[in-house]
Amino acid sequence: MVINTRFIIPILLLLGCGGFAQDKKPWVTRLASSRYEIRESAKQELVSMGLDCLPIVTRLLRSGSHEVCKSTRDVLGRLGPAAIPFLMKTVRGRHDGACYYSITVLGNLAPDSAAAVPLLAKALRHSDADIVYEAAWALAALREKAAPAAAALTSTLRHESSLIRTTAAGALASIGAGARKSTPALLTTLLDREAPTRRAAAEALASIGLTDAGAVAPLTKALADENIYVRMSVARALGTIGPAAKDAVKALRMAMKDPALAPDVAWALERITGKKTPAAVATPDLATGDNAKPLTRVRGWRMLGGSPTRNATAPGTGIPDDWDVGSGRHVSWSVELGSSNFGGPIVGGGRVFIGAGNEKRYRPGMAEKCGTLLAFDAKDGRFLWQDHSPNLGRQADFLLPQTTSSPLLEGDRIYYVTAQCQLRCLDAAGFRDQHNDGPFVDEKDTSKTAADRVWELDIAAALGVFPHEASNCSVIAAGNVLLVCTSNGVDEAHTRVPSPRAPSFIGVDKRTGSVLWTCAGPGSAILHGQWSSPALGKVGDRMLAFFGGGDGWLYALEPQTGRVVWRFDGNGRNAVWRTGSDFAGVVRRNSIIACPLFADGRLYLGLGQDPEHGRGRAALHAIDPNGEGDVSASRRIWTYRDIGRTIATPIARDGLLFAADLNGRVHCIDAKTGRRVWMHDTLAPIWGSLLLLGDHLLVGNEDGILVMLRAGRKKKVVREVEMPSGLHAAPVAFAGTLYVATAAKLYAIRKK
Repeated sequence: MVINTRFIIPILLLLGCGGFAQDKKPWVTRLASSRYEIRESAKQELVSMGLDCLPIVTRLLRSGSHEVCKSTRDVLGRLGPAAIPFLMKTVRGRHDGACYYSITVLGNLAPDSAAAVPLLAKALRHSDADIVYEAAWALAALREKAAPAAAALTSTLRHESSLIRTTAAGALASIGAGARKSTPALLTTLLDREAPTRRAAAEALASIGLTDAGAVAPLTKALADENIYVRMSVARALGTIGPAAKDAVKALRMAMKDPALAPDVAWALERITGKKTPAAVATPDLATGDNAKPLTRVRGWRMLGGSPTRNATAPGTGIPDDWDVGSGRHVSWSVELGSSNFGGPIVGGGRVFIGAGNEKRYRPGMAEKCGTLLAFDAKDGRFLWQDHSPNLGRQADFLLPQTTSSPLLEGDRIYYVTAQCQLRCLDAAGFRDQHNDGPFVDEKDTSKTAADRVWELDIAAALGVFPHEASNCSVIAAGNVLLVCTSNGVDEAHTRVPSPRAPSFIGVDKRTGSVLWTCAGPGSAILHGQWSSPALGKVGDRMLAFFGGGDGWLYALEPQTGRVVWRFDGNGRNAVWRTGSDFAGVVRRNSIIACPLFADGRLYLGLGQDPEHGRGRAALHAIDPNGEGDVSASRRIWTYRDIGRTIATPIARDGLLFAADLNGRVHCIDAKTGRRVWMHDTLAPIWGSLLLLGDHLLVGNEDGILVMLRAGRKKKVVREVEMPSGLHAAPVAFAGTLYVATAAKLYAIRKK
C-alpha cells in the first residue's frame, strides 16, 4: 500500500496528536538551515496548511532562534490578514520573543492590522527596547489609523533610545493632523541631543500642519540647526503655518543661500508671503585644475554591465571552465573583502577596483567601520590603495557602511558613489604616480596606499538628498556628463520622504564635479529607496538616459539637459505598496532596483524590492523607447509576469532574454514575444549575479552556488561551482581572466 505523506501533517494537526506535527525540532532544523532551499520548502509547507499551522508556529516563535523566528515571521506574513487575530493574541502573551516577531508582522500587514493599535500603544511601555521600537515602527506603518496611539507615541519621545525617539516622531509624522495634540512635545524635541530625532520631530510638525503662531519662534531658532535635514524639515514646518509665520521670513531668506535648502525654503516663503520665490540650483564651484585634461582611453570591463547599455556579455576566449576554488585549479589569486560584501569589480589599466567595507583594514591607520574602494594589481592581486568614506553622522546610524556600487573607469579617472552619498573622482593610480592630482590637493595622507582624490560632490549636503539604508549608484558617462541616481529615500520609520524636493537624478560634469542639471523624478512618491543605476541607449538619432525610479516608474531623460522625455509605470494603477512577502488578494507595487537594459532597440525593465522584504510577484517589461510623455500603455511591447521580484539586470543575445529573480529562478524568454523558453531553479535567491560569458550564462545565488547554463533555446546545465560564501555581485571577464566576487573574497580565475 502506498501512502501519500503530504496529507499526514495536516491530519495529525486536526486530530491534536502530539507526534511529529507538534514536535518543533524538525521544523527548527529546516527553518534554521544555512541552505535557502531547505528553509523555503519548510516555509511553503507551513503556509500550505493555512491557519492549521498556527500550533507549530506558536512553538517556533518561542524557539529562541533568531533564524527560526525570522523564517516563521515570513510564514505569518504570507498567511496575510487571516493571521491577525493570532498575532494579536501572541502580543498579549508573556513571551517576549514571540511578541517581538508578531508585532513586526502586524506592521507588515498594515493597514489591515488597524485593530491592533491599542495593543501596539501598550507595547510602547514594554521594558524590552526592541519590542518598543517594533511597536513604534508598526504604528508608523498604520499611518492615520494609528491616531488613537498618538498620546502613547508622544510619551515615547522621552525614551532613552535615540532610534526609538526618532521612530516615534516618525510615527507621529505618518499620523499627520490626528497627532496635533503632540505639537508641544514635538517642539520640545527640536532640542533633542540627536540630529535624527530633531529632524523627525520637525518632519512631524510639518506633517501635522501647524496653525499656531506660537510655534514660529522655536522653529525659527531650529532653522539654524547644524544638521541639514533638520533645517529642511523646519523650513517645511514653517511653511505650513502660512502668513502667521511672517516673523520667520528674514531667517528663511538667509537660509535661501544654501542651495540644498533652497527648494524647501522657496516653498515656505511662497506659503508665507504669497509671492513665488525661485529656488537656486546647486552648482558647486570647483576649479578645473589639471583634471580638465583629455582622458586616455583604457580597455577593460570599466563599469557595471561592461557598457552603458548594461548588457553584460563578454567573450569567453581563454577562460577555463573547469576551475575550482577548493583545489585552487586555475585560481590565479584571491583577496579578502570582509564577511558580507555586495560590491562588484571593474577592471582596466592593469588594476582591479571593487567597493567593500573596512573589515580587513588594508590600511591599519583607518580602523573605522565604513565604506571603502579597493584597488588591486590585476596580475597578482597585490593591494595598491584604498579610499574611505567615514560616517558623517548626518543620519541615524542605519546607512550600510559598505560601498555597494561598482565604479566607472575612464582613462586614469575613477568615479564612484561612496557609502555616505558622495560622488568622488579619484586618480586611478593613487599616489603611486608620485603626483597629487587636483583641484583637491589637501589630502592629509599621500602615502602609496592612500587614494588621490581629484574632486568630490557631497550629494547629500549640496542637494539635500536623504539616502535610505544604502547609497548606491554605478554611474555612467554620456560625454562629459556623469549620470547619477542620488539614492534619495524614505525616513527611518519607512513612511515619509524627508527630502521630497531633492533630485532623484542628476547630471554632473566629470571634469569638475559641478552639477549640470537636476531632475526631481519620483519626489515624494518614492516607495523605499532608490538604488537602480542608469543605462544609455541611442534611440533614432538621439541618445537617451534611462533611470529606474524608486516609485516603480522608468524615466527617459536627455543626458545633456536632464529633460524628461517619457515615463513608463512598471506596476499599474491598482498596485499598492507594502513591504514583506506577498499574500493572496493584494497586487503589490514594486520599485526598480535592477538596471534598465537597452538592447536591440528595446528596453527591458525588471521590478523588485529589497531582498529583506521576502518573496513576491513582479513583472518584466519590454518597452519601445520612442515616444513622449506617459508611454505606459502606448509603448509597452509585452510583459512577462511569471517572475518573482528581481534586482538582477537581464541580459539579451540572439533573440533571447535571460533574467533571474529573488526566488532563485533563471528565466530564458523569447525577446520578440515575451514567452518563456525555459526556466531553471537554482534553489536560492539571485541578486545581481548574471554574466553571459561566451556561450555560457553564469548565475550566482545567495547560497554561493555559481551555475553555468548553456545560453540557448534548449536548457542545459553545464556545471555548478560551490563557492565558499554567497554571491551578490555579477562576475566580470576581461583579457582571459574571470573575476568572481563573493561575500568574503575576490577571485581571479585564469588558465594556469
